[in-house]
Amino acid sequence: MFFNHFKKKTKNFILCVGCQKGGTSWLSTQLRNHRNVDLGFTKEYHLFDYLYSEGEDRLKKKLVNKLSTYDLKAIKSLELANLKTHLSFFTDPQKYFEYFDQLYKNGNGNIHLVGDITPAYSGLPTEAFRFIKTGLEEHGFKVKVVFIVRDPLERCWSSIRMENRLKTKNNPKYKIKDDSLNVMNSYSNPNYEIRTRYEKTIKNLENVFHSENIFYAVFEKFFNKKSMLDLGNFLELKDFSPKIDVKINYVEKKGAKIQEDVARKLANYYSETYYFCDSRFDVKELWSGYNYLSDSMVANNL
Repeated sequence: MFFNHFKKKTKNFILCVGCQKGGTSWLSTQLRNHRNVDLGFTKEYHLFDYLYSEGEDRLKKKLVNKLSTYDLKAIKSLELANLKTHLSFFTDPQKYFEYFDQLYKNGNGNIHLVGDITPAYSGLPTEAFRFIKTGLEEHGFKVKVVFIVRDPLERCWSSIRMENRLKTKNNPKYKIKDDSLNVMNSYSNPNYEIRTRYEKTIKNLENVFHSENIFYAVFEKFFNKKSMLDLGNFLELKDFSPKIDVKINYVEKKGAKIQEDVARKLANYYSETYYFCDSRFDVKELWSGYNYLSDSMVANNL
């Protein structure tokens, strides 16, 4: 057990911005098991990537389509209410802030932390983070930002495996392509790059939030008692004792490998990310992608 003691009742909001395939589903699950946390009806609200990113309106369309399948007069379910609430955020973003404020109030003093864990927010610009911070602070929240970084090579590869799993689940006849080919065709795709350029995310965060309100973690050394104690203290949660050995949304490699030439291209494409993160978090010995950086890249960053 980890014991943290805080004298004052807190009104905190966790804004976890990724990274995708960086343990955010695990974190969401562990937080939901804490008696002083209420994350609401979903893990990823996707409001701000919709507001600030072109072409990110798929979730809104999905919600509208789902609502259209209900007989709104005949069905009064919690799911329906949540769908309508979620959709209202896209029409009026202030509803988002009001919703979390109400979650806190509904806790009658027992809820100290609410929040949104949406990895897609890692691609948000500075003005988006400023809008979020202002909106939450106007409702009395202290915003606690969490950002987890992971070896770009492993992050992209893990994302590919997740996509393959979803495709085969939806279509059992789907033929999975070679992992190396998938990674080669995807790593520079804007949807992948925006989630992998950690240096840009960090810059945008630090343009808005004070350092004491940002918790950075490295995926490869995150799942241990010390990191959990540090995170619990940061979030001001008593007795935060997550189940470190539990795996959520884990997709096995099953002997698959990435061809060396593909790994080299990806690593050098994200060389700036590798060197930035090493200067911040000392990850050279943890991230296998470093082994594929060209000699010239290494020499330029010595």
